[in-house]
Amino acid sequence: MPVGFPVRAALVAALGLLIQAGQARGQAEPEHPTISLGAGRSLELEGQLQVQGASSSVDSVVTWDSELRRMRLTAIADAGGGFFGTLQTDFGTDRARVRDAFLEYRPSTHFALRLGQFKIPFNGIELISSKRLLVIERGNRIRGLPVDHTSTFLDDNNLSARNRGVMITARFARDRLTLTGGGWTGSGEDSEKNDGKELAARIEYSVLPLPHETSKPLVLGVAAVTNGYFGTPRDTLRVVDGDSLSLEDSRYASAFEGWVEFGKYLLPGVHVAGNVIFGDNPQLFDARSGDLEFESFLGLQGWGEFLLTTGGSLLTAWAPAFRADQFDPDTGADDDASLLLTPGLNLYFGPNVKLQLNLDVNLPQSDALDTETAFRTQAQLLF
Repeated sequence: MPVGFPVRAALVAALGLLIQAGQARGQAEPEHPTISLGAGRSLELEGQLQVQGASSSVDSVVTWDSELRRMRLTAIADAGGGFFGTLQTDFGTDRARVRDAFLEYRPSTHFALRLGQFKIPFNGIELISSKRLLVIERGNRIRGLPVDHTSTFLDDNNLSARNRGVMITARFARDRLTLTGGGWTGSGEDSEKNDGKELAARIEYSVLPLPHETSKPLVLGVAAVTNGYFGTPRDTLRVVDGDSLSLEDSRYASAFEGWVEFGKYLLPGVHVAGNVIFGDNPQLFDARSGDLEFESFLGLQGWGEFLLTTGGSLLTAWAPAFRADQFDPDTGADDDASLLLTPGLNLYFGPNVKLQLNLDVNLPQSDALDTETAFRTQAQLLF
């Protein structure tokens, strides 16, 4: 097995530990440098570096590979008067791009209006920042295995993740009840492809009182999203069941989510989260009724870790972690679902450095397909 990636991962972890040397340890969220620009204005800077290596049991690809998974720089500006702005750039192995770019107006701590490119309020697993994930990847990234799981399916079909639009967030009941909703172009981070647009809304309620530094929250949520596909000016002709259909108008696919989360990132003890998501699959359709209809999908996601502090100055905490993701792209068909299981181990070197070890196991429902696996490791540095 090549040693290139383990060496790189060790160097990244060592660099982070040197940066943290002499600083107070503990599991609080990391602080980021702030640059004062003048009265009522400030600029907060944040960096994120993730280096990853992974194997694959798929015969058609190389056994081991490594990559620069994420290198992000984020600037959060306070312009005064309740106006804020966020810009996040991402430098990966193959390209550089802008991820978040939005303006926000906050007349109070209970209300915010956001305009630009950002994540829509659907799929709680996607809404968790990549720097706080309990396992390395949100969905299937076994190299050479073209199988969707819940989060990757939603992202690929622009039903979650980043989009361009406007969103309103309001908080009530002493901030225990949060309502979020808005409208987007519906084409993700790309230019608009058709006249269909996207709407999404989310409601979350903190069952327990709002958490303090040592208390755990219990949050319940529901969400819905709908997005338009096909129609003018592109993708107007589709061949379905041997029939050619001309789609002058967009066809809308909708999805619904039930969400629960108990615990808090970097807080000792249990932290679990999961959801049930179901709706229309815009990749699968039939024309038996004389018009195009979407098939239905079902996704079940469950994540968790149990954080144990060490009291040490180098390794400050460690946590066994686990993920289960059952995804069925067509609930009306047999033997097309698959289950992704991921046992893992998280090692925390203070709040800014994390090393994760995962074993991804994809179990297809069909006996005609093989079980595929990947050992994955990732080193993360926040600065």
